[in-house]
Amino acid sequence: MEKHSRNFIKLCVLGGLISMTMGQQSFQDATANRTDGLKRYLNLGLINSQPIVLPDGSSFNFKYVMNAQVATEVMNSSGFALHSGPILFQAGDGSPTLGLSSKDTSLHSKISEAGSSIFQASTDNICMLNSSWAKLSGNVYGFELTSSIDAHIGFGKAGPINSGIGIDAKFDSAQLDLDMRLDRMLNANSSVPLAAVPVTSTQTKTSLGLSLPLGAIFGGLDVYFSTPVSQVTRKGLALGLAGLTTAMDANSGVSQWGEWFTRVMDYNNEVITIYAGSTANVKAGDLYDVYPEKCLWSGTPCASELQGCVTGATPVGTIKIDFLGEEIASGAYTGPKPDFTNIGWKVKKHIEVAPAKTPAPATAADNQTVVAQ
Repeated sequence: MEKHSRNFIKLCVLGGLISMTMGQQSFQDATANRTDGLKRYLNLGLINSQPIVLPDGSSFNFKYVMNAQVATEVMNSSGFALHSGPILFQAGDGSPTLGLSSKDTSLHSKISEAGSSIFQASTDNICMLNSSWAKLSGNVYGFELTSSIDAHIGFGKAGPINSGIGIDAKFDSAQLDLDMRLDRMLNANSSVPLAAVPVTSTQTKTSLGLSLPLGAIFGGLDVYFSTPVSQVTRKGLALGLAGLTTAMDANSGVSQWGEWFTRVMDYNNEVITIYAGSTANVKAGDLYDVYPEKCLWSGTPCASELQGCVTGATPVGTIKIDFLGEEIASGAYTGPKPDFTNIGWKVKKHIEVAPAKTPAPATAADNQTVVAQ
């Protein structure tokens, strides 16, 4: 109890510190963040599944095929994207060394040549660059192949399904039941649930277009991906991702957990680089706001358990994107000059706020009394 009280007091203090650093500009409340077609970067967890037990007693690793397909479906989705890998930092000058594509590495090098980068690995928020918006996971509850003669094979919640067929049995339709979920990872051991969506057999039931013998479908992992059955699993994943996108877009204006954000990756000669690019639908000319953030750790920052973060309610400055990479983008920064402590701060889509309208002065006509005739 005493430990929780100390942490609460620390978070209150952090909130006070951030409130003192906020700019004085008039901005709309941060919870009104919009996605505007931007994709949220996420980490891949596991899609869990039972194996398919075949008539000869062997099994087919259905969990493997689901997880092998999910990355492609994420990148093809309208709402999510993946980073190539974690950003690693070089001891000494703190420059990023791994985790960027060759195109992005080249872009960052060109930006760095324009001035002296202040990228520092010592800031408390540096490791937040590798803290994705959310973690994707799921469970397959059922998969079933059926034929016109009512033969079945697959599995359900109760276990394997096999209607007494042989390895030469042929099937002409398939269906899948699964759920997919997103969790905001606070640390390695705790998370906040964001959304979960079911995908039912009614949604995924698909005619294969021809009767396929069981051996041709499950003759090997590579064979599976060349069959029409693989389209059923892709369809299930795509439906799940679409459902999660809809759920999170609906929450983007009412909850901090639904908002789109990325982070400041570098500051160089009045140019800020953010850790989001074309794969997230960032575009040249876009405006993004930088929000101050202070994180609380149980011990050494970035080397201990994250207790929580406090984000300022108003931004301190704005970035206009001029240089666009695949997973990074850079642009001129307008606002108080940042320093290395800004690395890892939150970046959100800029929201224009219309100035308050001044009432027009009253005229003589406005003061006349209208008499009904």
